[in-house]
Amino acid sequence: MKWSPEQIANAVKGVKVCRNSIYNWIYNKIIAFEIKKLRLKGKRYKRKSTGKLLKRPDSSFYLNHSIQDRPKRCTNRTEFGHWEADTVLSKRGVTHCIATFIERKTRQYVAIKILKQDSFSMLNAMKELIQRYPKGTVKSITCDRGVEFVHQFNVHLIESSFGIKIYYANPYSPHERGANEYHNGLLREYYPKPTGFNKVSQNQLDESVKSINTRPRKTLKWKSAIFRFDRECLKLR
Repeated sequence: MKWSPEQIANAVKGVKVCRNSIYNWIYNKIIAFEIKKLRLKGKRYKRKSTGKLLKRPDSSFYLNHSIQDRPKRCTNRTEFGHWEADTVLSKRGVTHCIATFIERKTRQYVAIKILKQDSFSMLNAMKELIQRYPKGTVKSITCDRGVEFVHQFNVHLIESSFGIKIYYANPYSPHERGANEYHNGLLREYYPKPTGFNKVSQNQLDESVKSINTRPRKTLKWKSAIFRFDRECLKLR
């Protein structure tokens, strides 16, 4: 097929995506397609990727992904597989940052280094999280409304590809993702401000996170997060 992204977006039934998103996915290598195969070899559409190419969603988007719609078993931490997400930033002038995730029931913490605070970097981090563990380990992810989380088509891609749900906390409500905020504070014990994460490797990050996940927790009856998490994963195999 030699259709353009615009033709695909407007003429293929069942495709709910605009042409700009298709171009963005091509330029950011989210989909396997060579830029030079575009009709004008990408010259007309070439642009800097900032993660802010599309306007912020309107209120209806958030209503359809509201934290109030999370199932009670997620809110009260009785069901495994519900996560919170956030971003830990570098010092000013450094784009590298850390995508962080925590499983609500077991408090298992995950930190993935990303190139910058944008929606495509976060999309890849979410895909890595989901694909790292057995199916069923990630049922939902609750985020704030930062620019890296609110790209509508990336949200649709994650939800439709992996069968999970993305929820959004209310504005100015970090307490609604309190576990993630708390664990980001623990990560800062290893990488205090102003750390530049361009000088921190993923292996170093993994060692720090392992240290956090192996601590005994009062909330887990003095078991570690990794102990509880591994037991839950075994049930899925």
